[in-house]
Amino acid sequence: MRKLKRYKPTPFKAKDSTYSKEAADYAVGFIECLCHTKGTWAGKPFELIDWQEQIIRDVFGTLKPNGYRQFNTAYIEIPKKMGKSELAAAVALLLTCGSATTRVPLHEIRYLEVLRNYVTVHADEKYTVKRTLKELEGELDESFYKIHRSYIVNLRFVKQVARTDVTLKDGTRLPLSGRAYEGVNRALIAYF
Repeated sequence: MRKLKRYKPTPFKAKDSTYSKEAADYAVGFIECLCHTKGTWAGKPFELIDWQEQIIRDVFGTLKPNGYRQFNTAYIEIPKKMGKSELAAAVALLLTCGSATTRVPLHEIRYLEVLRNYVTVHADEKYTVKRTLKELEGELDESFYKIHRSYIVNLRFVKQVARTDVTLKDGTRLPLSGRAYEGVNRALIAYF
């Protein structure tokens, strides 16, 4: 994710409010996962320009002590053809679709699967996020092992390892790369 080089929090921040980089990064990340739908930019990713990112970080990253956003209304005056309609549409999507964050305990995750630029986390429910497998791999503990370029498995749920696949306790079969066969067996022995 491209970051604003010199973000300076808004001077309108209340004394008891704080800037949450995590909340601001989430909002920026969500918007930058969107694509333009029409015109010259149709199909291309929405990349915030500096003034847009400044606004998003101020509005979504400035939190009151209770954890809620300090700013619920923003008045932005920008000349024509400067990207305010696209920004307003992206904010509307963020407020309606992207404001919920779900935390999934590691012990509930059976496996992670990547397809194109999205990772699906398979737990009691499926959660799809626009992150790389490598990014998520860094947030996992020693009970997870990468068995294929597209799969990371939770060793707690492994029932059987064959030369070409891994079978989970629920019967799910995942592909196993040839190079990972010995490593996953060693990891299972070490884990249990």
